[in-house]
Amino acid sequence: MEEEIPKLINEENAIAKWQLILQNIPSFVAEMDLDGIVLALNKVQPGFSLKDFLGKSIFEFTPKEGLDQLKSAFSEVIEKRTTVSYDAPDYGPNKTPAWYQHQLVPVKEDGEIKSIIMIVNDITERRQMEKELKNALSEWEVTFNAAKDSTMLIDDKFKIFKANLATERFLSKHLNEILGKTCYELVHGTDKPPDICPLKMAKHTKKHEGIELYVPEKNVWLSATVDPILDDKGNLTCAVHIIKDITERKKAEGKIKQQNIRLAKLDELKTAFLNVTSHELRTPMASIKGYIQMLLRKTLGDTTDEQEKALEVVLRNANRLDHLIQDILDISRLESGTMKFIPRKTDIRIMMEETVETMQPSATSLGS
Repeated sequence: MEEEIPKLINEENAIAKWQLILQNIPSFVAEMDLDGIVLALNKVQPGFSLKDFLGKSIFEFTPKEGLDQLKSAFSEVIEKRTTVSYDAPDYGPNKTPAWYQHQLVPVKEDGEIKSIIMIVNDITERRQMEKELKNALSEWEVTFNAAKDSTMLIDDKFKIFKANLATERFLSKHLNEILGKTCYELVHGTDKPPDICPLKMAKHTKKHEGIELYVPEKNVWLSATVDPILDDKGNLTCAVHIIKDITERKKAEGKIKQQNIRLAKLDELKTAFLNVTSHELRTPMASIKGYIQMLLRKTLGDTTDEQEKALEVVLRNANRLDHLIQDILDISRLESGTMKFIPRKTDIRIMMEETVETMQPSATSLGS
């Protein structure tokens, strides 16, 4: 008898501990016989006592919405002799809509089911999170498929595990023909990635990488970018691979390049024309200015005062024309980068007087 006392004390301590644990866990735990009569439970809702439940059928306290589900679970536990779980809607303590997870576990003795333990957990918050996550995934899926460019999720072995509708159109393949394949198989028709591959680059640099490349197999120009997704240790787990067809842009760039070449040739012709023309004009202009100066010096005979004034006006305008020719040459020098600027002081009054004198004959003719 003395040897049995410590064993009984340990059993009593263990039972007390388990009762304390059961009373403090958030789950509702009840034991029922095979008819659903409550034999024991760990807690009750505020306003009720254990006596309100003990010896009564669990089905009496089950809302109508979940009664059929509970009865069906009971029958399944007894028939299949296995644990059964299900989720069902109900109302919380404040009569607010709630969701609960029910788990029915058979208690066996000598291979026979003697009772059933029911564990109920409030999963309202989890269900709400699942709903929000489902909505977020749905929104993401819509956005993903609405993208005009081919967008793929690729693992670190270069295999595609997610692709949008634009990828199907771009590759002219159904989704089941794309998933599980590598991008270089589908785009380049090869069994290994090309030498310049943005995914290989991103695995090394662990940052956004992008290239533009010509694919002769499809006769298209593509812009391929990769944004790596890293784990906590900084290793690449997967990547977002976006492929954009830039063939039309490359064609436009080619046309612009050709146009620029033609414009450059035309500019060269213009420069050559200006150089030749200005030099050719300076030769007769020098002769004209020389004869005017001879007339003003009376080398070729006497002139009247009026004639001298007229010759001075002609010489001044010849100088202006000579300056214009010089300006054309200056334009060529500006374009070639050989232009030199020599600033000098100018008397504005003299400039104005020369302008008035130059315009006087035209003003006189208009007045008459």
